[in-house]
Amino acid sequence: MKKSKIVFIIFSLFIILLNSMYFVENKYSNAIDGEIGEYFIYDEDNKLISTRSLIEEGDSFITSDFREYEIYKVEGNKGFARKTTQFEPPKINRYKFSQKRSVNNKKIGLYMTHNDESYTLSDGYDSIYG
Repeated sequence: MKKSKIVFIIFSLFIILLNSMYFVENKYSNAIDGEIGEYFIYDEDNKLISTRSLIEEGDSFITSDFREYEIYKVEGNKGFARKTTQFEPPKINRYKFSQKRSVNNKKIGLYMTHNDESYTLSDGYDSIYG
């Protein structure tokens, strides 16, 4: 009798675990494998300026050339944005930081955690090094 209760409990827990995995997978499947997985964002001149995985009207972002855009319309997997602000790039003196410094046998450890930021949903790779 005890053995059958233990088997029943283990089987029940296994079924609950399978069901929970199914619901978690279905909750996020539209963002990854569903109809719309990647949005293409165009400016007012119909020029592609960015891609994102999820967007909605009112979202804003800054491009690499320091322009801020706000998404004003979403149609299917296309988003349309208008430029709202042009920021000044930071003034960095590269030569000031490239000079040799005295170190006196000190060691520095670096741990980089942002290497997978090159991920593009549709390029067929989960990560591109660098």
